[in-house]
Formats: sequence, structure tokens, C-alpha cells
Amino acid sequence: SFCLPLLRAAALANPAFHKRIINVSSISHSDGDRFRASCTINWDDLQAKKHPYSSYSAYGLSKLAMVMFTWKLNELETRASHGAITVNTLDPGTVNTKMLLAGWGPCGIPVHEVNDIFWLSTSKEVENISCAYFVNRKRRQPCQANPMILESANLDRLWNILADMTANPCMNLFSK
Repeated sequence: SFCLPLLRAAALANPAFHKRIINVSSISHSDGDRFRASCTINWDDLQAKKHPYSSYSAYGLSKLAMVMFTWKLNELETRASHGAITVNTLDPGTVNTKMLLAGWGPCGIPVHEVNDIFWLSTSKEVENISCAYFVNRKRRQPCQANPMILESANLDRLWNILADMTANPCMNLFSK
């Protein structure tokens, strides 16, 4: 978000050039806690100090937070730049990252073959789409049953927590 003022200025100065923000999430946003029906953020224990830590749950929660952050950023950016910048998120697929290899072995695609991020950032097919979640180059709904994504109060709460945690002045640019 430190580059956001520059991106916004470029978007407003040259509307013909499409500016895009792409956040990488994962299908794991829907099942970060395998013991519950859907992934939810425990607002009172963000650092998992009060409950047993699970790397699987933490990963899923971080991906849920990324989808929520994307939705809120889209809302605020649409208001600030009148849609000159699109904001989307995607699941890059099952990629043989170090984490995947350590936990399950080679069951995905090689890192060098991942290109959906490039497609989403350059394709004319999606240049005017914003606030969308993509899987395999198709627009999908993130876990619709998850109230964390659907309730604007949760998006606001996450945004405010992130602004406080990072002390990033750019997070407050939307209030001007």
C-alpha cells in the first residue's frame, strides 16, 4: 500500500492504461480450521496465543484475511479512484512450494509453470473486472457461506487492525 498513491495518480492521469492490484490467496481460505465448517478469524486471539497453534489453520486464516483485505481495498479504491484501479485475488493452484513439498510431497505444478498471476495482471479479458476471485482463470465465488467475507463489519475490522499493526500511513489515505 506504500505504492498506492503513485498507482492512483497514474490511473487518474492515464485512464486508458489499466492499473491492477492482484492479491494471491488460496482455496485454503475456506477451510483454514479443519475442525470447523468454515474458516473464521478469532478477533481476540489473532496471534494464536490462547489456543493451540496449527500451521494449517494459520495458513488458511492468512488466505481468508487476504480475500477480506482485497474486498475492502476494492471498496475503498473504487470510491477513491472511481474504478480506475481494479483489485482482485486468485488461487494460483496447487503449486509445489517448499511448504507443499515438506507437507505432502510433489503433488502440484512446478513453481515455474504458475502463470495465472501473469494472466490476471495482463489479460484484456479481465481488465475491467474488480472485486473478483479467480481459480484456473475463471471467476469464482470465494467461500460464499463464510460470513467473514460477506459482512462489511468484518472487512472494516480487519482493515483497522492491519492499519494499526503496520502503522502504515497509506492505509489512512482513503479517509481523505
